[in-house]
Amino acid sequence: MESAIVRQREIERTLRESVCSFRELYDEAPIGYHELNAEGRITRVNPTELQMIGYTFEEMLGRYVWEFAFDQEASRGAVIAKIARSVALCPFERTVRRKDGTTFPALIKDRLLYNARGDTIGIRSTLQDISERKRTENALRESEERHRTLIKSLPQRLHFKDCQSVFVFVNASLADDLNMRPEDLIGKTDHDLFPKELADKYRADDLRVMHTRQPEMLEETNIVQGRERIVEVVKTPVISDEGDVMGVLGLFTDITDRKQAEAALKESQAWLTTIFEASRDGIVVEENELIVYGNKSFAHLYGYDKAEELIGKPTSIVQTAEDNKRIIEFGRKRLHGEPTPSVYEFKGKQKDGTVIDAEAAVSTFCIADKSYIITSVRNIVERKRVEEKLRIFTARLEQSNRELQDFASVASHDLQEPLRKIQAFGDRLKIGCADSFSTEGRDYLERMQNAAKRMQTLINDLLMFSRVMTKAQPFVPTDLAEIAREVLADLEVRVEETGGRVELGELPTIDADALQMRQLFQNLIGNALKFRRPEASSVVKVRGEIFRPPAGDEVEESSPDEVCQITVKDNGIGFDEKYLDRIFIVFHRLHGRGEYEGTGVGLAVCRKIVERHGGRITAKSTPGEGATFLITLPVKQHKGLGGDE
Repeated sequence: MESAIVRQREIERTLRESVCSFRELYDEAPIGYHELNAEGRITRVNPTELQMIGYTFEEMLGRYVWEFAFDQEASRGAVIAKIARSVALCPFERTVRRKDGTTFPALIKDRLLYNARGDTIGIRSTLQDISERKRTENALRESEERHRTLIKSLPQRLHFKDCQSVFVFVNASLADDLNMRPEDLIGKTDHDLFPKELADKYRADDLRVMHTRQPEMLEETNIVQGRERIVEVVKTPVISDEGDVMGVLGLFTDITDRKQAEAALKESQAWLTTIFEASRDGIVVEENELIVYGNKSFAHLYGYDKAEELIGKPTSIVQTAEDNKRIIEFGRKRLHGEPTPSVYEFKGKQKDGTVIDAEAAVSTFCIADKSYIITSVRNIVERKRVEEKLRIFTARLEQSNRELQDFASVASHDLQEPLRKIQAFGDRLKIGCADSFSTEGRDYLERMQNAAKRMQTLINDLLMFSRVMTKAQPFVPTDLAEIAREVLADLEVRVEETGGRVELGELPTIDADALQMRQLFQNLIGNALKFRRPEASSVVKVRGEIFRPPAGDEVEESSPDEVCQITVKDNGIGFDEKYLDRIFIVFHRLHGRGEYEGTGVGLAVCRKIVERHGGRITAKSTPGEGATFLITLPVKQHKGLGGDE
């Protein structure tokens, strides 16, 4: 009896200890625990869960469990269904609302509680805060999505094949090349997609990479959608943590544009090299005063057989010491953006020490943050000789011009003085002694006076011709209409004598020497009145217009923007155009003195005046139908021309 009592007490003690241990475990568990009755009200809750949601035991006891859920209606339905045993019990996730209104994700596991008869009397649940796990899952999901998006959007073609070369993954770029969807490629092999020869090659490449366990880079040419392209292929074996080969990862990059650019660059380099080597001028590139490139002409210019003999040498090797200092200073200033001459002359030094005259044209360029100076060098020894000859010739020409001016002075004074005496004494003889001369004597006297008169006219015309340049005036805005009216006033008597008329059209204002324009009009209109047909009255038409000359038809090298064309047209005797060049040469005449007066200087003076103004003169004519003289002059004169010198 006593032993039974002792055992009973031992069992009760053990049970009490077990209950205490359970309570300690329940209260100190790292996850939340709570129990519900059959109505869904909370009957027990451990401190961990109270801490999770921020309530006290008293605040939670007796309340419906779904009051603490974020979606109360869903939670209520689930609890009632579980107590009624209408749904299976399984772990689920629920959003729980804390006392302060914030929420957190929780993993809940339920267990039904029964009485002795087997009736459901409640639910015991564990509640685990899975916020950290959710953050990790979301981060992993976002990372996977980013990688998936990156792989899909890669312009490179990407695939993964297993050990049997079956496609397990392909990105959109590769699928687009094959005009298929990525999912349609999964499970296929190269033999399903490509000709056998090409598929066999791809399989051999895969096997080799898997066997060697080393990545390979290949360059291939293939045709995609009818266009040939060059691709760079990188194949890498995929190896598991256990060291087993799982397949091959392939990355295809279309390098067609790069290859074409490389080919174009090589072609451009070949062109440049050909041009540089074919150049008759020496071309040299220098960096930090050292020669880094020179063409054959550069080497030959300085007496070297090959440009390689000069590569890496200082520039002073091909320049005299004095000029080398000056040129180095030019280069330093140029690299710093300071103004320096782009073309200059210097003394070059050849391999044997010979000093030559040379001309350099210099520019700078940068490649990869490095500054270089490129120079085109030309041997100007021959040019210097020609320039010296030209200087001597110019000096002689200036001397000749001075002598011509001296001649003009002599013609103006010394030659005309004897003529005036001949004319004066001839007049005296004619007046005082005419009665004592025989008929033959009077004829001789008349011839002598006529010859003296012609000599006087010839000297005056020569003076006029020489003074076109020696007595020229600066170019100024000149009203040609006013000049023409003044000339008509001077020719009024001759116009009346010939019974002709002169019609003036519009004439513009141009930059010109007014006195020479007056001489030009006077000579041309005077000639038109002189060379008239006996049976017809002279009609002379003068007009001018301004226009822009067509390309390739410039008046002179200065290429004026606008030109003035003056037309002097008559109805006189005309001339055969085969003599066009002769009529503008001094002293050349198409008619004898007995037919028309003159010395043959007038049109030569016109040409000299027009040429001095940077223009040109020509004529159109048919014998018996008159002539038209065309004078083309710049509207605006350039500085340094003619009278502005």
